Amino acid sequence: MASLDMGPLNRYDRLTSENTRELVASLHAEMKERGIKPELEVFNDGHLNESLAILDDLDGPPYLNFLFGGGTTSPPHPRNLINRVAALPEGVEFNVIGFGPHQLPMTTQSLLLGGHVRVGLEDNRYYERGELATNEQLVARAARIAEELGRPVATPDQTRELLGLRGR
Repeated sequence: MASLDMGPLNRYDRLTSENTRELVASLHAEMKERGIKPELEVFNDGHLNESLAILDDLDGPPYLNFLFGGGTTSPPHPRNLINRVAALPEGVEFNVIGFGPHQLPMTTQSLLLGGHVRVGLEDNRYYERGELATNEQLVARAARIAEELGRPVATPDQTRELLGLRGR
């Protein structure tokens, strides 16, 4: 499994990823040839449109990763996530990432809408305002919220099955 950014975006002040349609199509073809499942990276609604256009060409259940709260991502508001989820056809799995202070609210929203989550220090350094976090704290909090919402945390084998991935 590997990330496939679905279009151009600006990251931070000096880093731009062009990700033209031609490049995305070429990377997708290479991934398909090598048996790599793409995780479609959706930073904004244009990327969602590009993702929806290639769903029929994907092997196994499609997996989209919605990102909120930094650079050229969509604003981290519940209605933006709800609209994205509503646009997905049946059988599409999705994951949500909230950057920085948006990690906790977007994690909770994703779990409420039937999605999956990614948390950790790559996306957020703080447990709460002014308190540096550890990965263990962030993962434990997300797992606790999932359990409280009746969403048990998947085992590695369950995750591979859900995503249509082969075991090691």
